[in-house]
Amino acid sequence: MVERAEAVATATDPAVIVLELGLIALTLAVAVSIAWGTFRTGISPMPSSRRARKAMLLRLPRDLRGRVYDLGSGWGGLAIAIARAHPRSEVIGYEISTVPVLCARVFARLLRVDNVRFERRDFFASDYRDAAAIVTYLFPDGMAKLCMKLEEELPVGTPVISNTFRVPGWEPERTTTMRDFHRTRIYAYRAPGPPQI
Repeated sequence: MVERAEAVATATDPAVIVLELGLIALTLAVAVSIAWGTFRTGISPMPSSRRARKAMLLRLPRDLRGRVYDLGSGWGGLAIAIARAHPRSEVIGYEISTVPVLCARVFARLLRVDNVRFERRDFFASDYRDAAAIVTYLFPDGMAKLCMKLEEELPVGTPVISNTFRVPGWEPERTTTMRDFHRTRIYAYRAPGPPQI
């Protein structure tokens, strides 16, 4: 009987109630952040599989230098892998959802990767004229919206690597089909430049 009374007292303790409400509020904030980012960009922050990351890394030039943009960087796994594989490059991950950006920053710091940074930013509103390469994992609607921007801004020949979804109207230089459950495709492109009229 005493144990039950202590359990009831603990459950009604103001500190416990505040802690529980705080956890509920944090969970809701995380969910709203991710939902808002998904609505804005067309894809939730979904990590690339280890195999897909490896295939994307292999499609980047071996002597890559300069700025590499990960558009929709999510939790940071791909951007960190690129930064580790290409230490002479500056890797910038753009993600609109706050929580994945914060997690990616923590992961990069824990792994001591200094040539990567993560920004909470709408990548549709950013400029890519200085890009050495672009990597992305967006749904088709997001790819269609991004396509025109990349055609206008990227120097001709800039590598663009896409996980799963094609860049509409572009012909891939190479397509790699993964041996996974989803038969994931990795598309490697070279930016064509602005459309000719």
